[in-house]
Amino acid sequence: MQKLYTLVKDKPYFVVTSYTDDHFAMAGFERQHIWELEDIVSGIIFEIIMTLLRKWFDRRSKTITAVSYTHLR
Repeated sequence: MQKLYTLVKDKPYFVVTSYTDDHFAMAGFERQHIWELEDIVSGIIFEIIMTLLRKWFDRRSKTITAVSYTHLR
């Protein structure tokens, strides 16, 4: 990473990365020029999954309740 920084340090740059461990910042890249996608993407994926699961459970709630009740006996 430090070699990469050496190539761009005197030029305008912007880094888009999935690293969230500050690898680029530790190599000398300025934080305001780094956009870490992983947290953003993880949040979006989590919301999509939760929405799909809610829809799936809503459609099957009667079956799930019946199965759960049967296992309690």
